Amino acid sequence: MPPRANLPPGKGKRVPLNMRTTLELRDRVAKAAADSGRSLVQEVETRLESTFLQEDVIAREFGGREATALFRMMGAAAELIEATSGKKWLEDWNTSRAVLQAWKAIWAIAAPALPKKFVEMDKELDAATSWRLTPLPRPPVPPSGLRGSLMHSDSEEQAAYDRARTDWQENVKAYEAELGKREKQIAKLRKRIDRFRKQELLATIFGNEAVEIVRKRTPARSRR
Repeated sequence: MPPRANLPPGKGKRVPLNMRTTLELRDRVAKAAADSGRSLVQEVETRLESTFLQEDVIAREFGGREATALFRMMGAAAELIEATSGKKWLEDWNTSRAVLQAWKAIWAIAAPALPKKFVEMDKELDAATSWRLTPLPRPPVPPSGLRGSLMHSDSEEQAAYDRARTDWQENVKAYEAELGKREKQIAKLRKRIDRFRKQELLATIFGNEAVEIVRKRTPARSRR
């Protein structure tokens, strides 16, 4: 007798699977085995394999296991709302709105958070734009000669005014420099925001195209 070929680990070999079940389920498996002409063990193995194959097919159809789990959650939410309203969400407007809100809530939980850089960018833009509301420094009041009982000469008052005016001019220059800096920062941030919005628009276009492809591939009856 020729020697038996060595099989790769896990390929073609059968390993024991000890399990206990109810009498009712065993009877159903036994009946199915008799109808198919398989042994009881073969029937159990075939049905287990078909279950995993079915899961793989469903996962491929719905874009992966994570997407499948998400859609199952959405389906369960729709079923729960329909049971509460007593109407189908594809037939009743109020029920459909409730289902839509539930789906949005599920999506918000499942979707990744907004990238930190966009949150920081929004804060920077808010700070830069709010600073522009800072009023321009007011100029000093020109001297008007002696004032009542104030014992200051015209020259002292003029000198104080000149100092105040010099300080004011420096403050205006600093204000204009800061304003120019903020305007450049705002322009830079808005360019980044525009790029982000273009990405959102592109994603929306891709999403609409995908929906249209699915719509064309889906029979009209199953869309009702």
